[in-house]
Amino acid sequence: GFMRIAYLALVHRNPELLRRAVRILSTENSAFFIHVDHKSNIEPFLHISGSNVFFTKTRVPVYWGEFSQVDATLTLIRAALQSEAHCDYYVFSQGSDYPVRSGSYIQRFFEQNRGLEFMSLVKMPAPGFPLSKINKLRYPSDMPMRRFASRALAKFGLARRDYRRSLGGLQPFAGDACWALSRTACQYLVDFADHNPHTAKYFRYTFTSDEMFFHTIIGNSPFSPLTRRNLNFRDWPEPGNHPEMLHENQLT
Repeated sequence: GFMRIAYLALVHRNPELLRRAVRILSTENSAFFIHVDHKSNIEPFLHISGSNVFFTKTRVPVYWGEFSQVDATLTLIRAALQSEAHCDYYVFSQGSDYPVRSGSYIQRFFEQNRGLEFMSLVKMPAPGFPLSKINKLRYPSDMPMRRFASRALAKFGLARRDYRRSLGGLQPFAGDACWALSRTACQYLVDFADHNPHTAKYFRYTFTSDEMFFHTIIGNSPFSPLTRRNLNFRDWPEPGNHPEMLHENQLT
């Protein structure tokens, strides 16, 4: 039968962009799961409606580069796994991601590549992902005093840890925050997170954990050999925190 695709969207603004993306990606075999940042007004997003559009009941206040992004993503994955839509592939996107292909094209792509996982994975250390990224202690914004203290310690090189102590035998992996994974891989992610709370606890105090947490779990799993690079196009012309907005000349 047809493959069912779940699109998981982590958003905080641009409801109109999301509405258009949903329209382009909609097929009779797709469902949309949307997490609206707790700090954002959900009202404008609620105009995006349909029998295949679901908003997560739990809404996490999401801070860029912090573990709250992972918490919100896990909320989305759980919502999609528990849904009656029963999807085969889960496509995760953030913020201003916009589809350059139609929903039916994407569905055919997954049907032709059944059994593969799409997540950019590099073994750390790698360019852009030094070991300091996983070893440096970083407190989230909801712990301002500790955050302040750790910054002071960092000046003396003391805000450091050794991941090998906390992650058992896990080899750290990193990559782009967006991915497309099969239902079984997504089930594996939430089961791993549930059964290994110490792993989440470790990553909670790292910066940009959404580029390492899921990657480390998949990289150390039986899904690792089935993994191909993710399907997002990114343009990072200048070293910086955010990719460029795409313009028409890049889509040819």
